[in-house]
Parts: sequence; C-alpha cells; structure tokens
Amino acid sequence: MATFKYRAKAANGATIQGTLEAEGRGAAFQQLSSRRLVVLNIEEGSAAKRASTFTLLRRQKVKTDALIFFTYQLAAMLRAGLPIVRSLTVLEEEMSDAFFREVIRTVREHLEGGDSFSDALGKFPKVFNRMYVNLVSAGEQSGNLDEVLQRLAQYMDNMLRLMRKIRSALAYPAILVLVTVAVVTLLMVKVIPVFEDVYGEAKVDLPALTMIVMETSRFMRKHLMVIFGGLLAFVVVCTWIYRTPPGRKFFHKLFLKIPIIGVLIHKNLLARVGRTLSVLVSAGMPMLSSLQLVKQATNNVLIEEALEKAAKDIERGESLSTGLRGSGQFSSMFVQMVSAGEETGKLPEMLANLADFYENEVNVMADTLSSLLEPIFIVIVGGTIGVIVIAMYLPIFQLGAVLG
Repeated sequence: MATFKYRAKAANGATIQGTLEAEGRGAAFQQLSSRRLVVLNIEEGSAAKRASTFTLLRRQKVKTDALIFFTYQLAAMLRAGLPIVRSLTVLEEEMSDAFFREVIRTVREHLEGGDSFSDALGKFPKVFNRMYVNLVSAGEQSGNLDEVLQRLAQYMDNMLRLMRKIRSALAYPAILVLVTVAVVTLLMVKVIPVFEDVYGEAKVDLPALTMIVMETSRFMRKHLMVIFGGLLAFVVVCTWIYRTPPGRKFFHKLFLKIPIIGVLIHKNLLARVGRTLSVLVSAGMPMLSSLQLVKQATNNVLIEEALEKAAKDIERGESLSTGLRGSGQFSSMFVQMVSAGEETGKLPEMLANLADFYENEVNVMADTLSSLLEPIFIVIVGGTIGVIVIAMYLPIFQLGAVLG
C-alpha cells in the first residue's frame, strides 16, 4: 500500500485536500471517484521528490533506437489487445535507459490521472517531437492507434537507417583527411627539421622540390599556433554564422552545390519529405498541418521555404503538386507522382513509392560514393606523404657524390 495526496472537488463545489492509502494511483483514483469527488490532482507521497529529480532530467534526450523499440513494442501490445496502461507498465520494466524508464512511468501516471496519451507525451517535447505527438493524437481520434504507432516506428526506422548510411559514406573520407593532416603536420614539424640539419652541415645544393618542402616546414613551425588558431576561429565563426537564419540558408545552399554529395543530400531530403508526408496523410492529418510538421522534419531551409510556399498555394485553392512545382526544389518526377496521387485519390501510396525510390537511390549512391572515395583518398594521402618523402631523399644522391 502507498500513501497518496489528493485535491478534489465535492458535489457542493468545495475543494477538498487529504491523503489516502491505495495499491496504486488507479486504485486511489477509483476510491475518490466512488466518493463522488472530481479529482483535480493526485500524487504519491514521494512524487514531489521524484518531480524535483525529474525536473533535472527532463532536458535529456532519448536515443532514437530506444524510441523506435518503444514504439514498435507498444504498437504490438495494443494490437494484441493489451490495455495501454498495462503496456506502458511492461515497457517501463523492460527499458534499460533509466531516464526513458522515468519518462514512461510519468506518462503512465498522467494516463491514470485522466490525461490522453498524446497529452501525456506532449509534456516531454525533448523525447516525443510534435510529429510524434500529433500522429498519436490522430490515432487516438480515429481509433487505430496501434496502426499509427506501427507506421511511425517504421518511419523512424527508415529515417535512421538512411541517415546512418549517409554518415558512413561520408565518415571514411573525413577520417582520412584528418589523418592526412595529422601525419603531414608531424612530418613537417618533427621529421623535416632533422633532414634540414643534415643537409645544412653537408652544404649541398638542394633540388627545388626539397627547398619547397623545407620552406613549408619552416613556415609551419614558425606559425603553427597561428595556423591552428586560425582554423579554430574559422570553425567557430562558421558555427556562429550557421546559427543565424541567413547563414543557415547560405550553408544549406552550399551543401546542395557540392558535387555528388549535394545530389546525395538532395535525394535524401526528397525521400524524407515523401516518407514523412505519406505517414502523416495516411494517419488522417490535414494537409496544411502535415506540411508544417514535414517542414520541421526536413531540417533544410530551402525545402522548408518550398513547403511554406506550397502551403500558401493550398490555402488559395491550388493543389499540392502545383505548389511544389513552383518552388523549384522538387524534381519533375516527384511533382508528377504527387499530381497522379491527387488525381487518383492515392496520395499516401504515391508518396510512399516516391520515398522508396529516393531511399533506394540514396543507398546506391552512398555505396558507390564509398567505393569511389576510398581509393581516391588513399591515392591522395599516399601521394601527399610520398611527395614529402621523395623531396627529402632526393638530395641523398648528391650528398653521396660529395662524400665520395
């Protein structure tokens, strides 16, 4: 038995406060209801302590993998006929993440207190974003919450896999660049000076390539802190600029203009728009509300502006395909498929097909990019280090002739 503090309204309108003992929050709520009291607030005796602790934790985020697992499992339990409160209790016990476990417990307590599931989730925007909460609300209203949760879990799973694919394709070149910079810096600062002393004592005429490398080494040793300070300042300034609306738009334009990588990013954005809009429309969300949520999911200013323009065109009575066509950010195939979906009344299916197509394109491009960039960067890294080594060993032949 646990002790609960409550605040309720009596039939005469008076506010009553007190405590009672019950096996759980639901049992306490039933006791008060049986006394014809309207419960305003009810919490366990230790809830205040938990609330203060949870206030410190509510800014934390939950890993996407854990959220996908939670959504898949909850959909399966609801489909099997298990009540949602019982399902949340089971998931709370299974969850290994302490913070997420606390979130699930608090959501369950709000449900037992009379809140809707979507309202309870909405209290944790760092964990459940607006799209998640709105889809759950649509599922509650339509009575097919399990189906909506299943679609939502599949959507998050697809987006996570696609993002990991792109990151893995771009991570290898980035690591190679960093390793190259580190090795070249080490050679220039530590190794080249040794050769420079040897050649200085031998007093031989050095080849032009060797002189260039040695001068570069002297410059780097003399201005090493300035160089790295400048690079750090450049990164800080770019980060600050990116956080401003004009700067964010500039960098998003720049990213899309990068050869090959820009095409990959653009196809990923189209896949994200198609998949997100398909999930929202199939759940029964109004088109204007769906476009607002899709804007938040794209994380690209150019696509956000295009969707905003499409929303305004829809408000004026235009179709979605007309609005997308005028933005200039969507391919002709994307617009034509959307138009066909609107004409046939199968827009969610058409959007899902578009998402499948572009996701497949991204996967193929990511694999191709990885296979192409790997040998290219290996040649660049090997060539850079090779030039430095050759430049430093060229004078050895002249040094041998002088000693001979």
